[in-house]
Parts: sequence; structure tokens; C-alpha cells
Amino acid sequence: MAGQDLSNISKNELKELTNKLYDAGVITGEQRLDLTAPYVDQFNAQMQSVANPDEKRNFIADLSATLDAAKRLRPDDTSSIAYLEKVNNLAHSLAAVFG
Repeated sequence: MAGQDLSNISKNELKELTNKLYDAGVITGEQRLDLTAPYVDQFNAQMQSVANPDEKRNFIADLSATLDAAKRLRPDDTSSIAYLEKVNNLAHSLAAVFG
């Protein structure tokens, strides 16, 4: 993952990166799917479609904004919030270790 910046990465690059991490045994298949789930890939923090899969975006900021919005708009949806927290923590851990 050296050289990959999760704050400036395209959808296609993220998929390629997670495949490499999975193949190397760094992340599990479940974690690979979590990081490339459609809610992350298809929308930015403003819930706008990311039409160009080669467009660079801030994956970390978008994921954090999605988590913050879930907490603010649907505080009773503890299942979704817990899932988003898990993915957010994973992304931050990867960025800290490999970034």
C-alpha cells in the first residue's frame, strides 16, 4: 500500500488496492468487501453520485462524513452506525500503517 493515499484515491484504485491487500493476507475478504461497498463507492459525503470511477476523492473524509451523517440523521439505527464505525476504523488503521 506504500504510495497509496486514501485521502486522494479513485474508486478503481481503491478496488485494486484492496485486492492487493487481500491477496497479501493483510485484510480479510469481508474487510475487502467492507471497504469497497457500494455506499462508499457510489456516493461522496454530499450523497452525490461518483460517476467517474477514475476520479480521485478523499475516501477517509467521505467515509467519516457518512458516519457523522448516520449518527446525526438516524441515531436509532445502531446497526448501521456500528458497521460504519467498523469500516471507518479499518480505513483509518490502514491509512496510519501504510500511508
